[in-house]
Amino acid sequence: MNLHKVGMLLDYHVDRVGAFNIPLTLAYVDLKAAFDSVDCTALWLLLRSLDLPEKIVGLVQKLYTDTVSSVRVERTLSNWFEITSGVCLL
Repeated sequence: MNLHKVGMLLDYHVDRVGAFNIPLTLAYVDLKAAFDSVDCTALWLLLRSLDLPEKIVGLVQKLYTDTVSSVRVERTLSNWFEITSGVCLL
């Protein structure tokens, strides 16, 4: 979502709740900007260079290996799908 659309949404909601004198709290997080992507191989090497036990490094690696997810909307659960992108680039 671009910043122009975010601004329009903010204006809309601020006007709407202002008319009813309702408190409003909003947060916008640009997740792409919030997280840098890292090369997983470099991450594993870094963790080992910090003398972390291999068991801990292995657990972190498993977080980024063969990860699947699904989405629940009310009572409906989507099919499972593979997570192929994210913070760690495999």
